Amino acid sequence: MVNYRKSFIVIILFVFFVSFLQPYSQASTVKASQQSFKESLSKDVEQYIKKTGGDIAIEYRDLSTGESFQRKSTKAHMGASTIKLPLAMYVMELADKKKINLKQKLTYKSYHYVGGSGVIQYQKVGTKYTIIDLVKKAMIYSDNIAFNMLKEKVGQTNFIKYMKSLGASYSSPRAYSNTSAHDLSIYARHLYKYSQESKNGKTIINYLQNTIYNEAIPKGIKGVKISHKVGMIPMYRVSHDYGIIYDQNPFVLVVMTKGFTYEKSNKVLADIASIVNKHHKNKVKK
Repeated sequence: MVNYRKSFIVIILFVFFVSFLQPYSQASTVKASQQSFKESLSKDVEQYIKKTGGDIAIEYRDLSTGESFQRKSTKAHMGASTIKLPLAMYVMELADKKKINLKQKLTYKSYHYVGGSGVIQYQKVGTKYTIIDLVKKAMIYSDNIAFNMLKEKVGQTNFIKYMKSLGASYSSPRAYSNTSAHDLSIYARHLYKYSQESKNGKTIINYLQNTIYNEAIPKGIKGVKISHKVGMIPMYRVSHDYGIIYDQNPFVLVVMTKGFTYEKSNKVLADIASIVNKHHKNKVKK
């Protein structure tokens, strides 16, 4: 009987210590896996960039686990049209709060004119557009005039405050001013959450999945839905793309580049996206 009790106590103690140590063992395994993912991804990315040259910033965020990868993600880059996404979110959130009527019509005036991307520039000054149509044009066609009209409606100062409220370090609404891969990651992650809570958020997601600009990230990640916003100023050799990749385990990806021609930049953006996606899938399988 005594031996039986001793054996029983030993078994209980063994089970206790195994149960006690298991969480630490699992945490150690997860940490090692994350480190392996970052190291292998970094190795492939750096090898690629060594061949291509240029200035490239990256931020990746797994939306299921929160795991991230950054490369020069806080470095300042020209924002270009990437800034249009936070404006669209601000407008839609104001609509959710009944502070803006999306059916209200705004008039295209001569001082709104900006060349470059967009379709409104080919219409007559004086043409009226609903706010929701302007949001749509800003997202699908990256329309510069739509952006100006919406920014005027909400107020530039208010727009800056909104970006700061999300946690952005850079918050100028001018294309030639600075933003960062980390700030764009903040916007994309906010959109992901917002789209789960609001019909207007889902509308933005849908617009971004139907953009006419699909030569960058979507070229490198095929077979899944991608809600993304490009930002490009060819004359300054600036090209960016960022958004949400709706993989089985969705993730946010931001790639910002400087120093490439427009055609080359699209290939670089697609190649980086492909590399990140490969490592993301390998990580998920483990």
